[in-house]
Amino acid sequence: MQQEYKIYRTLSEQSVYDICLNTYGTLDLLSKLMTDNGISSVSRKLPQGSSIRYDERYVNDQKFAAQGYVFATRASLPGTFLLDLYPLATAAYSTRRLNSDYPGTAFCLRRSLDNREQDIGFDEDGHLDIKCMQQFLAGSAGYITTWYDQTGKGQHFAQSDKDKQPMLVEISPGRYALKSDGLNDSMRATIAAAIQQNFTYALIANFIGGTGERCLLHGRATDTNSMLIMRIGGSARLITQGYLYTHTWALNKYEVIIAIRTPTDGLLRRNMVSTTATTKLANAYDMKHLRIFGEMSLDFATALNNCESIVPEFIIWNQDHSINAQGINDNMNKYFKIY
Repeated sequence: MQQEYKIYRTLSEQSVYDICLNTYGTLDLLSKLMTDNGISSVSRKLPQGSSIRYDERYVNDQKFAAQGYVFATRASLPGTFLLDLYPLATAAYSTRRLNSDYPGTAFCLRRSLDNREQDIGFDEDGHLDIKCMQQFLAGSAGYITTWYDQTGKGQHFAQSDKDKQPMLVEISPGRYALKSDGLNDSMRATIAAAIQQNFTYALIANFIGGTGERCLLHGRATDTNSMLIMRIGGSARLITQGYLYTHTWALNKYEVIIAIRTPTDGLLRRNMVSTTATTKLANAYDMKHLRIFGEMSLDFATALNNCESIVPEFIIWNQDHSINAQGINDNMNKYFKIY
């Protein structure tokens, strides 16, 4: 008889025994569960979000129902959006749906015709609701006033000044992004719980141009120390808590950029090509304030060195996702067709 495997994702840290009960509804199949998932010890606990294979032919939903267990056939199975696959993000912004449980919209859009604003959400497949957006814009240009945080923590990128709001642009059929003018466009967000090592951030960016210091992304600590800088020009093109990279960004080219910083190491990959840090310092600042499309002033209030660039997606995890860098890259690349 052919095996019929499904995937159960742990809803919290769970022991092997709990997982077996949550999937098969009986401990009689503990050995099978461990063998199918390469688990060698019955004392092992799996972290929240772990994917477990189980053969649905052997599920017994009734045996432990009286004890209040939630079985896999009635539990929430994982979706296919990026944060379903790599959950627990600290902050997440995109023009597509990132989390199947996220109930909100992508951004608030202002139309140039009359400066009216409207939230734009997603269709049933998680794409931007283009029909709703086009009806609202009625042929006029659209500008982003708020880019919503899809973690549900309310850490939105916002810009109230209509002269400094990035424009919404189509970068390929059905795929949209925020585009800054390189003059004064920028948006700022404040992180609820300051980001510290370990951390991973992933974004898609296209540096269009500009001379001298041009900053795409800047993160400052509560004491104004810079924890994260991504810029064109100058000697340090990327800084992540003391790790400095002096590579050259390619202009007018989209890149999936993944940067990771742990207490002992750093990693930068651009379209999964590794870049080596030229300087390694043991800085360990936190990150509380974020600005995109510009560098942050010392008082956090204004933007400096604005960068003309295009960004459709930006995510931060307060975790080391080195082992998942390829998967994160592939998911972003496949959806936005970067390379």
